[in-house]
Amino acid sequence: MQRTKWFAIVLKNIKLEQLVFIHIFRFVGVFFFLVYFYNAIPKEFAFIGGAGDIITAILVFPVVIALKKGYSFAKLVTSIWNIIGLIDIILVLITAVVLTNEAVQNNTEAVEQFGTFPFSWIPAFAPATIIFLHILVFKKLKEL
Repeated sequence: MQRTKWFAIVLKNIKLEQLVFIHIFRFVGVFFFLVYFYNAIPKEFAFIGGAGDIITAILVFPVVIALKKGYSFAKLVTSIWNIIGLIDIILVLITAVVLTNEAVQNNTEAVEQFGTFPFSWIPAFAPATIIFLHILVFKKLKEL
């Protein structure tokens, strides 16, 4: 109960641009390309996961600027950015499932590198956290 109250206070007081700016961490998408470079994950997974995260992270800057300056189109731009970021993480999850399914059927390798430590931290926490953050952005957008 105490945590719920604390979270409600944080969500009420955090600015939308701060919530968007958190997504700067998605520059870790570069990691997908690095892992692919060492032939540890399939190209499709690297490019979908890496490019989507990097694009989402880059777009954080104009979205935050639009919000801070109070531009009339800020809400629209933020909504579009949020949809892009959410679609990205959903595509990453779908790609991982499809590639893993194909690998199991063909007895080949896919994204199993992400099942080993320390890489296992990424699928264990990142997708759920990213989806949760996007839901919070939608919630804050409704309040505007």
